[in-house]
Amino acid sequence: MTPPEGPVTRPTRSVWFCQKNYSEEPAGRKTTCLRMSHAKAPNLPDNHNVMNREATNPWFTQNDDTWLPTKLIGCALLGSSMGLGLQMHRNIVMVIAPLLLLLQLTTATKVEECQFGGIPGEQRPCKVMIGGLFGSSSADWVAELALNIAIDMVNTNPELLPNVTISAVLNRTQHYLTSFRNIQNTCYQATQGIVAVIGPATTTSVKAVHPVCAGLQIPHIAPWATDPTLTDNINQYPYLVKMMPPDSMQSKAIAAFAEKHDWNRLALFTSTSDYGINGVREFQKIAAQRDWTIVSSEQYNPIDKPEELNVEPQLRSIRDKGVRVVILNGLAEHARVILKQAKALGMTGHGWAWVVTDGITSIVYAYATFDSVMALAYGLHDFLSSGRNLYAPDLPCNVCEGSPGAHPWDQGSTLYQFIKQANGPGAVADISFNSRAAPMENMFDVVNLRKKGMAKVGEWSEEEGLTLDEHVVFMGGTTKVPVDSSYDLNNKTLMVTTILERPFIMIRSDPELKGNDRFEGMCIDLLNELQKSLNFQYKIYLVPDGKFGSQDPITGEWNGLVRELLDAKADLAAATLTISYERLQVISFTQPYLDLGMSILMRSQDPKKNLFAFLDPFSPDLWIAFVLSMIVVSFGVWFCSTFSPYGHYGAYAQRTDPQDTSQEELSNNLNLWNSFWFAFSSWMQQMGIECWLADQFLCIVSGVFLQEVSPHFT
Repeated sequence: MTPPEGPVTRPTRSVWFCQKNYSEEPAGRKTTCLRMSHAKAPNLPDNHNVMNREATNPWFTQNDDTWLPTKLIGCALLGSSMGLGLQMHRNIVMVIAPLLLLLQLTTATKVEECQFGGIPGEQRPCKVMIGGLFGSSSADWVAELALNIAIDMVNTNPELLPNVTISAVLNRTQHYLTSFRNIQNTCYQATQGIVAVIGPATTTSVKAVHPVCAGLQIPHIAPWATDPTLTDNINQYPYLVKMMPPDSMQSKAIAAFAEKHDWNRLALFTSTSDYGINGVREFQKIAAQRDWTIVSSEQYNPIDKPEELNVEPQLRSIRDKGVRVVILNGLAEHARVILKQAKALGMTGHGWAWVVTDGITSIVYAYATFDSVMALAYGLHDFLSSGRNLYAPDLPCNVCEGSPGAHPWDQGSTLYQFIKQANGPGAVADISFNSRAAPMENMFDVVNLRKKGMAKVGEWSEEEGLTLDEHVVFMGGTTKVPVDSSYDLNNKTLMVTTILERPFIMIRSDPELKGNDRFEGMCIDLLNELQKSLNFQYKIYLVPDGKFGSQDPITGEWNGLVRELLDAKADLAAATLTISYERLQVISFTQPYLDLGMSILMRSQDPKKNLFAFLDPFSPDLWIAFVLSMIVVSFGVWFCSTFSPYGHYGAYAQRTDPQDTSQEELSNNLNLWNSFWFAFSSWMQQMGIECWLADQFLCIVSGVFLQEVSPHFT
């Protein structure tokens, strides 16, 4: 059997369903919705996935001979006589299919009822559907796995939701920033009888999806969205539950960390999304209150393909402004690319500090998604324990198209209140919410990225503030806190280490000199000029081991000038220290004041002399056209002079006095050769032509040539 033609068919066994969103209705037909139990929705895009966590075969029952579909809301086209609108290719299908559809049409509206109480063992098992919205990033895949684990945990817990089985309808979008696709997925999930929506990832998508949930009064749980506006403007999001603290709390934690390390000059690097902009809004307020300086505030566009992201201009702007402490607020996909490009620009070595938000890790998303399922389970438990019966929403398939049969779920508001009052253990901490449907406890871990992985070094809470249990290892493998000041060295004394090398650092011959006066050379002159400009003092001393600085390949220890800087014995090294990759990983260099390189001198070849180089300005075709035009003009001048009665030759031939020979010499002046010479000299503008212009025809020919041709070549 082959399915009917058209995009609305789905080759699943021998029964086809259509869906209004994916077909055009023929004239004279109407669309109705059928609610069936246990089957995948027909003809959905590839990015849709319906999960049934209770059956081995999610599409059909275990009996291969049965035609009963499993878990589907489809649309069937019914004619005026209520016959089957889909064309089948065998008579047996024409008989069985209408009976099946009419049977489901009369029984599917009786949705399953969930209840507690009654005689133990006699409660009827019920099924609860929840929706999940995910993207295609690695963090989304981890979060989806956490959701499945949480569902298994709830379904196998006989005390939490007895006789209740939770199933999930999951939808993935290729681009996690596509809000419109998430809205479509939410509308589809609403027709599946879901009691809550979990996701999507970004704040922008959450803001786009929530109006659908609020209009249908379906609780909406946001595991990852941390935009403070979601918590501050609670009236705009009446059915939203946030699983993570708002970014305003995270900003307080970052501010406490910056204050702990005496940083008062910082740079902000955020995305242009709602998460990026609003995520540091509270930090900017705190910085203004504490008189900190935001030296640079850069943004990047969070494109769908992070590997194509180019932020080098923004990173160069931060580096050129001299700031060394950067706060990065973005998602994990973009943060990896940004830090990789920052490393290429030398912005992740010694003396740099990068403070990143929780957006760059996926483990936090997994915890929050797991707790989202648990919060819903606690809310369902309290809802059913109160003696209420739970009915799944009964919505038409075109619920988002203004269908007359679409109406809000009357139990959604009550279930939302029970979810807000949920209280129980979670993956990391206890689950509880305040009056704004945000986590009751606001706590952040301070995690340090080291060579061997992540290490927790402290935590921050709203009640106790910042607590650091270990030293923070900064970039370059040092525990020395990067200093980010405004280069105000006024009246400060710097310790400068150096090494003898002529003519850069030399000892004066006078043995009575002491201190800085003992040294001379180019580096000393450079230090003195810097001292005049920045008004600082310095004390210079020779490096004890007399070495520039190299790393032991076994122990990894440094010696020489580099060791003095790493041990903080010297603030500056003034010497001819070569810039190498290994040294750049542990210390910072100034711009080089001397470049040593090799130059190769090669004799240039003498250009070949070309006798016809004067012809190069014009193409050969133009030269040919010019020569031809000059020949034509020459013949024209000769013809006019010879045959015109007013020319030199004609005037002599028509003289009235045969004895007059005064014009005989002029009669042959404009012969063919002289005519050619006349045209050539006219083109070169090198001789007068007054003597030739006695003939009017000659004047006309000469004038046209001089006006149109000659100026283009002179």
